[in-house]
Amino acid sequence: MYSTITDIVHRLYLYRKKLNKKQEEMCKIFNVTQGYYNKLENGQHLLSFHCLQALYKEGGDVYYLLTGQEYHPGILDTYISKFQDTKEIARFLKLLIWTTEQGMDRLHLENREELHSMWKYVSLAENEYITKSIWINIRKAEELSQLEMAELMDINIKRYRRIEKMDSLPDAVILATLYEKLSYSPLLFLENKLYFPDIINRIWETFPEALTQELISFLDDGVHLISEKSIKSIDNF
Repeated sequence: MYSTITDIVHRLYLYRKKLNKKQEEMCKIFNVTQGYYNKLENGQHLLSFHCLQALYKEGGDVYYLLTGQEYHPGILDTYISKFQDTKEIARFLKLLIWTTEQGMDRLHLENREELHSMWKYVSLAENEYITKSIWINIRKAEELSQLEMAELMDINIKRYRRIEKMDSLPDAVILATLYEKLSYSPLLFLENKLYFPDIINRIWETFPEALTQELISFLDDGVHLISEKSIKSIDNF
């Protein structure tokens, strides 16, 4: 946990420098006093969920602070806004993963580990046990007990249970640890949506333009079929 705290503190400092802002300006964004913000950069305080929310609402790159990577909008963001229903989202994610694999096959790209982690989000989107607590969904998808989740997050069981019940909010270290250990994006918690991994976006950035256009044509056909299937389901109901 200490190394995670150190990494977040260092990235917070680098991010402020990148924005060319003084501490006084940052404390206004986080809605904290200058003294409190100074302790955030010194590692004496942890970035709270409320601080992360405040930064996110201002357009700040929370994804970078917690993961070390800048979020890359791309193909996923372009299409996902077309769907509202989680079942439609699950169908589209399956289609997108398969289409991405075809593109990687064409380019003879072998490393599929990151892409396979996308199936976690499919599981969250399609399972019927969706609840108000994303933590319960994740724990069930991973088939872990509350004690195992607490140990994974390096916190005591009482604190984990409060977080799962949403009686307590996760701080930056917990969200960063969840990403490091289980690959779940911290942005899931800031907007409570199930489709924020930018893994596919980054893969598609490596595709040549001609291949991208060919795959997009296939995706467009798939989106039409998914939407048509949903309309028929409503009509039958």
